[in-house]
Amino acid sequence: MNDLTYCVVDVELDGPTPGENSMLSLACSACGEDGAEIDTFERNLERLPGAAPAPEVAAWWQGQAEAWTHITADPEAPRTVMADFVAWLAALPGRQVLAAHPLMLDGLWIDWYLRRFADLRVFEGPFPGSSPFAGPGIDIPSFAQAALGLPYAETRPDYPPEFLGGIAHSHKPLEDARGHAALYFFARRRLQEIWAG
Repeated sequence: MNDLTYCVVDVELDGPTPGENSMLSLACSACGEDGAEIDTFERNLERLPGAAPAPEVAAWWQGQAEAWTHITADPEAPRTVMADFVAWLAALPGRQVLAAHPLMLDGLWIDWYLRRFADLRVFEGPFPGSSPFAGPGIDIPSFAQAALGLPYAETRPDYPPEFLGGIAHSHKPLEDARGHAALYFFARRRLQEIWAG
């Protein structure tokens, strides 16, 4: 299993529902088995035709001025961004594993955009479509909860800075992807130490 590249993604959105709302930004930190970053991807996307921001999400973004400026600068067509993302994934070494915090949210959006704009999907199964990713992916908060003995969290926990490699959660997608990658590998090292006894 040492040919895996862990693709830790983060998306920023203007609402909860793909198609009704839009993905505004997509980033990925690709890491090797040792946790070292191999490469990164970050792009901003144009809103979907006919989609509209959810009012409560738009109101929330008003309090995130710096991140909002970052994720809305120079947006590109979703088809272009997803094609470039797929090509970037294909150029990474080994087999790519999707990881996110949480996988349920980011994976859902990436799956919708892959299916609509690249004729791919996040997970291969007994249905049409292939995937650029190997296996079911990794839900980072679930893994961290189990590995670090954390309580179940219904919202994103306020992790200690050392869990995130000192990277603040800023809602700038590449920074957040890097922080979540640091969390995954921090939890994995802790678990490996326990197994080593």
